[in-house]
Amino acid sequence: MKKWRCDFLLIGIIILGGALRFYGLGDQCYFHDEIFELHVAKRSIPYIINAISAAPVHSPLNQIINHYFLLLGHTEFVLRLSAAIWGVLGVWIIYLAGKQFFNRRAGLFSAFLLAISSFHIRYSQEGRMYALLVLAALLSQYFFWRALEDDKRRSWIGYIMATTLALYTHLFAVFILGAEVIFVGLRQMVNHYSHKGNRRQWFFWGSLLIVGVLFLPRIIPVVQNSFSKDSFVAINVGAPPIAREIVRGVKLTDLTTILILFGAGSGFAFYLYFSLLVVGVEGSLKRYGSAVVYLMLTALLPFLTFFIVKPSRIFGARYLIFLVPVYYLLIAAGVERLSQVVMTLSRRLLKRKKFHPAVVYLPALLVFSLVALRPLTLYYRDWSYPIGSRLKYDWRKLVSYLETHAHPGDIIIPAGGIWYYHLVYLRQYLTPGLQEMLVGKDPTDLAEAGIWWVGGNPAKRHYPPGFQPVEVEPDIPGLAVSYGRGPVRFVEENFPELCKLPDLDALGITGKISVQPDRIFWISVRFRGVERHYERYSPYPGIYFYAPPGEKVTNSYLGVRLVTDEEDGWKHVVMNGITPSNAATAQIIIRKDKLHIGDKVEVKDLEFYGDWSKSSGEAAAFSYEP
Repeated sequence: MKKWRCDFLLIGIIILGGALRFYGLGDQCYFHDEIFELHVAKRSIPYIINAISAAPVHSPLNQIINHYFLLLGHTEFVLRLSAAIWGVLGVWIIYLAGKQFFNRRAGLFSAFLLAISSFHIRYSQEGRMYALLVLAALLSQYFFWRALEDDKRRSWIGYIMATTLALYTHLFAVFILGAEVIFVGLRQMVNHYSHKGNRRQWFFWGSLLIVGVLFLPRIIPVVQNSFSKDSFVAINVGAPPIAREIVRGVKLTDLTTILILFGAGSGFAFYLYFSLLVVGVEGSLKRYGSAVVYLMLTALLPFLTFFIVKPSRIFGARYLIFLVPVYYLLIAAGVERLSQVVMTLSRRLLKRKKFHPAVVYLPALLVFSLVALRPLTLYYRDWSYPIGSRLKYDWRKLVSYLETHAHPGDIIIPAGGIWYYHLVYLRQYLTPGLQEMLVGKDPTDLAEAGIWWVGGNPAKRHYPPGFQPVEVEPDIPGLAVSYGRGPVRFVEENFPELCKLPDLDALGITGKISVQPDRIFWISVRFRGVERHYERYSPYPGIYFYAPPGEKVTNSYLGVRLVTDEEDGWKHVVMNGITPSNAATAQIIIRKDKLHIGDKVEVKDLEFYGDWSKSSGEAAAFSYEP
């Protein structure tokens, strides 16, 4: 293929990839992981490094980059802007890698596959590190292979910089490095037994040592975390990637689902992608044997590791997104192999000496474009994977609806299997005026109250006795909202002794309080020295419920909001919810988050309000357990 024609096609593919990644970039509300990114990235650089050190699987590079992007504004578009840029650059770099591993046609076709990939587009439109991880992994692979081929200083420097960049983006980049180590080790063994010396392989080991030195600041927290029982990870696939139970190891169904997500869905699309993957591996071994072996090592190493280690923690398939380019490169090799087969047949059967690869590549472009339409439509229209449920909801529309229909004294309760993430969204999008309206600073003045259930199954709504469901129609696709209203009678309990605790380095806990089941409650407390960690506040109130004769029970329906900023640095925090159906007593706790880096924390005015009569029992004496 002529260079000018190749450049022209590459520019067109990059424009296509850019259009798909920037289209509607700021339209959708935040994904819950983006809220974490926002509240970490907008803090100081020392805070970012300290916060990410508590989760060594992540690395702080993307948060530091977004810290400076957020100077343009704290909006969904700005937070996702860097990811979209990395996604477009990835389309260009996969072409360079494909050309390096195979040839220009394979590079162009793999770039086209990445440009229309709904999986890669989704994470190029999410303000997290995944698009940067793909770009950094591709750069590492490109410079690695180029350095082994030309042995030039700039190639080795590029490899060192790209690999370090990948490791500082996400710890799973170690699988890219591991595949490179295994490949060079095997190659060195073959050269040793064939009496062939290769100084390039020794340059690799020297480069690896430099990468280790550059990554040293992150190695210490990673090593410390490796001794934790939850240090290893498992693959959980689906949409949204939230597990219902702990899964150990990797199953064949997990691999199939990952390939479905990486491709364009199940059915014909899956068989199309997978069959060309097989053709690319088998058919290219003779001509591009070393490149195919290296790419297959990269693709299989994570799964072999998880199969042996039997990990205990759960993560989504997005953590393996760096394998998407490997998948497309091998598929592009499969299309190239088909063109070679057709060329051979045309010479033998049709007696034609000239054969144009467009005879194969144009139909392939058309077929892959058609099968990509459905997942792209699902993504842009419903924010869904090719499999699974809706990924994002219109929280702005919900807030607008609540501002119009909510009453003073109402409470919002996140529901369903992912109620915690719904709580994260509500904290992010609730307006200050709506918070004041919903919390109610003095519940004892209320004669009636309402409960808004957000998410979950409307058929399983739980209202206190005397509450009547009220029909509401916010019309938010995928997000069920219901409302009930009824009479209330709140009783207040005070704990003035808590004001004597100037510093909460340990757990503060009250004595047991008598409560009634299936009733609304409020906890009100004031703090000074508060810090916010994305959806969490530190310090923060909590509550334990107990069933007779003292067995602890859980309550999945809780909400915590920082209500107001008051004078002299005091902040008012309110927690509300419904007591469990089998609850008889409760204990209020005050916790300090492990990420809290402030010097001093103060607390005062702890109050507990419950919807029951005073005869239900007096508050027990306050106690503090260090």
